[in-house]
Amino acid sequence: MMRLAILLAFSLILFVQSAVCAPSAADLEEIQAQLEEERKAQSQLHEKAQNVAAEVSSVKKQMVKTASLVQNNEETLTALEKNLQELEEKKVEVEAHLAERESQIVVLMSALQKIAVYPPDAIFFAPQNPIDNLRSSLILKSTQEPLQATAEKLKQELNKLASLQAAIKAQAAQIKLAALRLETEREKMEKLMQQKFILQSHFEFESLDAKKKAEALGKRAKNLEDLLEKLEKEKQKKMQKMADAAARQKPILNIPMPSAVAGAFEKSLGSLPLPARGRVVQRYGDTTLGGSSAKGITMQTRPGAQVISPFDGTVLFAGEFKGYGNLIIIEHGDGYHSLLSGLNNIDCTVGQNVLTGEPVGRMSNKETDRLYLEFRQNGQPVNPQMWFASKI
Repeated sequence: MMRLAILLAFSLILFVQSAVCAPSAADLEEIQAQLEEERKAQSQLHEKAQNVAAEVSSVKKQMVKTASLVQNNEETLTALEKNLQELEEKKVEVEAHLAERESQIVVLMSALQKIAVYPPDAIFFAPQNPIDNLRSSLILKSTQEPLQATAEKLKQELNKLASLQAAIKAQAAQIKLAALRLETEREKMEKLMQQKFILQSHFEFESLDAKKKAEALGKRAKNLEDLLEKLEKEKQKKMQKMADAAARQKPILNIPMPSAVAGAFEKSLGSLPLPARGRVVQRYGDTTLGGSSAKGITMQTRPGAQVISPFDGTVLFAGEFKGYGNLIIIEHGDGYHSLLSGLNNIDCTVGQNVLTGEPVGRMSNKETDRLYLEFRQNGQPVNPQMWFASKI
């Protein structure tokens, strides 16, 4: 009897539990509706990310074109300024020549004035001794040709000075026009930067998180090699995170990171654009002030020069780093990285994909600041000079 009562009680408990746990048809419909809403939300999120990515891509392409125009105008303006300086130097040289001839000019004008008052033929009729008249005539005749030659040289110098003054005036006008064009292109670039910033504000939190991680790695890194190693490990973690999210079919609101085409960077040998327009003042392998061998190239740019990415890639680091000032590290695939330092403004963020020629920063307005570039493969410096289309 006791055993039967226990069995009945146990059966009652199971019945109650099954009654509680078994969802009703209404519950099933509600769960299904929630799942459908979740799928729609994920689809909309994915579509939004794709649309924003398309807009960002369009803006970035415009930025590449505008950056090229900015750099072309910078180069033109630099050439015009150099030409103006040469004209000014020639003008100073001509003025110095004229100053040297000042005493000759005084003598020349005096002699010419005397000849105008007393022509050589009139000297013979002057009330003087005939021998003195002949002597005076011979003296005037002997000095007439040198005086005429001096007068001709003076005329040429004055004409040259007038031409230089006209050329300087024209050059100054060209410089003014080129400066206005440069300013116009820079204003366009500023608007595109703002547009890109607004579009990428959708990913602000993730970007800030990546920036904080990169800054923390920068503080812990002992040197540049250590920093590159830590950044590579962090990148692997992020890629694993994205792979796990994709496996769970969980969309991440982020611009897709295109995988680098294998061998693309090496195939670009001899065709890359320089990161800025200017003059290379130190080449790879040159002896530095510290006595070591240069691991990259150093460029003297014009003040406020536009700096671009030399090749497609992903920004791994963008900020201050010990001994380098503002530093940008871009990964190009196959173990290749480019490092840019010496910039005043950084216009890219960690995790951002950049195109070849896309602006990543600006130099300061100081003429003393210089841009430094390194290429590294698997953490080791390589000669960057053979990668560029321009001979340096």
